[in-house]
Amino acid sequence: MILKKLMPLSLINIATACLTLIWVPILISVVGAESYGKFILIVTISSIIYSIIYINNWQWLLIKLEENKKNSVYVSIANDILYFLCILTIIFIIKSTAFISLSDEYKRLLCSYLIGFSISIQSIYVAYFRSINKFNTAALVVFFSELLKSSLIIFACYYYDSDKEIIGFLSGFIWIFGLPHIVLSFYSVIKLRDFIDLNGFFENFRNFINYNIYLHPKNISDLVINHFDKVIIKINLGYEALAVYDILKKIGYSISKLLSPIYPIVFRELVKIANDNEALRIYAGKTTKVLILISIGIYLSVEFLYFFRSLFINESHLLNKVIFYSGEARLYIICHLLGFSACVIHLILSALSETKKEFIITFI
Repeated sequence: MILKKLMPLSLINIATACLTLIWVPILISVVGAESYGKFILIVTISSIIYSIIYINNWQWLLIKLEENKKNSVYVSIANDILYFLCILTIIFIIKSTAFISLSDEYKRLLCSYLIGFSISIQSIYVAYFRSINKFNTAALVVFFSELLKSSLIIFACYYYDSDKEIIGFLSGFIWIFGLPHIVLSFYSVIKLRDFIDLNGFFENFRNFINYNIYLHPKNISDLVINHFDKVIIKINLGYEALAVYDILKKIGYSISKLLSPIYPIVFRELVKIANDNEALRIYAGKTTKVLILISIGIYLSVEFLYFFRSLFINESHLLNKVIFYSGEARLYIICHLLGFSACVIHLILSALSETKKEFIITFI
């Protein structure tokens, strides 16, 4: 059953990962490693701001939809509006002050990325489609979002001649990647109109705060591994090193996109059996065995590719540097596979609303 649901999602995510990677060599070849490093720094800063401010509450909302609790959608809408207003405030501060040592076009690029994130309202549509066991829809929206972003980057690289013109174009239009998300969010709100009832709003709001008061700091703690490392690399080693490091992480990211469909499927099943401890134990044991076997198969495939890497002829200075750090690339892949193998155990606490325990474990 898991593999049947996993296959189409994995194919969509593989396509998304390919889109994420396809524009990288094009952008590097046109603007150079240093400018690419600056571009990645902008994306990283945007992601950090997004992760700190936005409370991604699809897990809480999914649990409430499963319990058939009304008013829960209103709480998510209020959360998304608050996030949007916070982003507008940050954009105003960036534009009106000497915010970090960035040129004007990169400041505009940062603001454009933040606008894209601010309209990428994800919690409502993710929770809705996962509550009705339609996992492919949300993945397709991410794919089209990445397709828009990749198309803009590739178009800019081929249409404009200078780095400044390319970054200037992207500064004006990169926010478009958020449009597919907001369209599906509005659609989901319309479909969930029966759940919109102001009676009991504050009770649900308190429950929302209690659920996320530890889960959100847990998500923020992931920034140390997911984003702040890139800032540290840039500060100590420069933009070219950041470019190499980003490509190494994208290798791990491609594995993550291949495997990430299992998380919503598993979480949905855990929510359904959350009140049955014996069912939880049986499901966790059986599923973990399957995931371990999948992880072993994927890692052996990676080693097979490394064994034959000498057959791939390349003259790229940057690519040769990436190949030189094959040990680090293996480390990222192993970390992703370990997390994937144990994802059932990782998600049980969220499904049981034991977010305080999850935060403590993650923090340690």
